[in-house]
Amino acid sequence: MIDFRAAVMNEEAVLAEGAVIERLRRQGGPLDEHLLAAAFVLEEEGRAALRKIYRSYIDIAADTGLSIVILAPTWKAGPDACVKAGVDHVLVNRACVELIREIASGYPALARRIFVGGLVGSRGGAYRPDEALPRETARRHHAAQIGILLESGVDFVMASTLPSVEEGAGITMAASDAGAPLVMSFVVKSDGKVLDGTILGDAVECIDTLGCDPPLFHMANCIHPANFARAMGRDENAPLRASGRLIGLQANASVLDPDELDGREELDADDPVRWAGSMAALKDAYGIKILGGCCGTDERYIRRLARFLVD
Repeated sequence: MIDFRAAVMNEEAVLAEGAVIERLRRQGGPLDEHLLAAAFVLEEEGRAALRKIYRSYIDIAADTGLSIVILAPTWKAGPDACVKAGVDHVLVNRACVELIREIASGYPALARRIFVGGLVGSRGGAYRPDEALPRETARRHHAAQIGILLESGVDFVMASTLPSVEEGAGITMAASDAGAPLVMSFVVKSDGKVLDGTILGDAVECIDTLGCDPPLFHMANCIHPANFARAMGRDENAPLRASGRLIGLQANASVLDPDELDGREELDADDPVRWAGSMAALKDAYGIKILGGCCGTDERYIRRLARFLVD
């Protein structure tokens, strides 16, 4: 296992993958309503589709010499979702990590520069803070998946696209219980708040002061880089800026806030060059070191971003 935090801190900038689930959806592949991308590991055609997407991102790292974060597609492969889908929870999570490790092994020159994370998501809807679990319930619910991901050989666990600080707190405690290196990433709006209404800086402080092992660091996702800059620039997030605890962003291509995008049929996306320039500017403005894509992005966005980072 790579010491992920030390590796990141030794880099000027690190790429992260762009969208995966949305690309699968746009390519016409039916998504399992419970498992989403995780279901694709269960058959060869699905695994081939995932390989193509992940390789399109890793190829950019190989071409530019940047390190890259790649995340196993386990975001909705929690225990309840697997029961509803009628599949074995352990098998699915292990198969997802094994697939990513197999793909990474095809890039020996990047052997210590592909950082493999295991995704954990909220039990309810990613844009529905009202469906979030209370912290102790979340601690119990997420413990099994975190343990399986750690045993399967991820470099870290990433709690991503979380709408609620309460559920994030429970995930943090579960990761601490398991000794799992954790990265915490909330959905953020342009008003500088998590979807449950908590100011982002307060959310980070809450997670960091639970009394258990805190996350390695924090990220944000599912927000356009220009909106993220507005969120970070708000007076109430001044302590967060000063703390240096939030160092990563996986950004949407759309300037719409995440709750405006939820359920939207048509793709709304910024120009890749403009998006990439806005992303690269965050590195100097707010110390954002890990930069990647979320909804609406693909390899065009990540390649443009990489060019800004290495030029």
